[in-house]
Amino acid sequence: MKVRRQWIEEEDSIGCSKATSQHLVTSAEWAKMEVQAAGTKDEWPSAKDLWPSEWRSSAMFMKGPLEYLDGKMTKYFEPKLADAYVELVRSRTKAVASMEVAERVASLTFECAAKTAILQERDEKLQHKEFECAKLRRSLTAEKYLHTKSELECKDLRLNISNAQKVMVELRDKLELSQKVFARKFKRTEELTATLKARDQSHAVDLALKAKELQDCKAVRTSELERRKELDADCSKLRSQLSTVEEQLIVAQAKLVETEATVQQLDWRTVVRGYSKVFAVMWNGRSRL
Repeated sequence: MKVRRQWIEEEDSIGCSKATSQHLVTSAEWAKMEVQAAGTKDEWPSAKDLWPSEWRSSAMFMKGPLEYLDGKMTKYFEPKLADAYVELVRSRTKAVASMEVAERVASLTFECAAKTAILQERDEKLQHKEFECAKLRRSLTAEKYLHTKSELECKDLRLNISNAQKVMVELRDKLELSQKVFARKFKRTEELTATLKARDQSHAVDLALKAKELQDCKAVRTSELERRKELDADCSKLRSQLSTVEEQLIVAQAKLVETEATVQQLDWRTVVRGYSKVFAVMWNGRSRL
């Protein structure tokens, strides 16, 4: 039993030596230890309760009396002295831990307040950024919609341009064909124009000749009219002469009737001579007409 107790005390002393050599205790553990110490004097944690596997990297660094007492641990290796050593270590550690914990708590409180203010400021900035992000997201959505609409319009424009190019090619082909037809017709028109010019020239010559002939015809007609007037005058004269001859013929017939009675008494030769004279006179009058 004594050997077992000695082994436990050796284990406690080794643990305490390790604890004092590390000197790393978190602020939360020190606060917990302080609360437990305030509740009762006999509940102060032993060296085994401060095993380094339970400590964190943010532990408090402790120097001073613990190193000194750790060097004196060999003097209190006996059980009775070990209890006194543990009580001494507990009281010294409690005082140092209380001071360190108070300082650490004040420092952490100040840091926590500063970090809280920084976090609040960051939250405000984050909210502002989130609001800006939401605004940018809405604008991005609107821009995406406009971009999609623009792409659709561009696609429609590409189709329209493609169709317009096809129509332009067709119109160009039709224009070339029309130009060929127009050139052929224009050449034919020039040929016809040249032919018409030649014809016009020949017609002009013909018209000049016809005009000359017309002038000649007018002159001939004038002369013929004059000749006709003369002939009409001659005819009127001849008619008057004919009427005179007819009157003479009537007179001659009357004389002939008168002479018929005397003819019977005259020789037939005398009658023939008289008739021959009458016929000669009548013939001369008709020839004049």
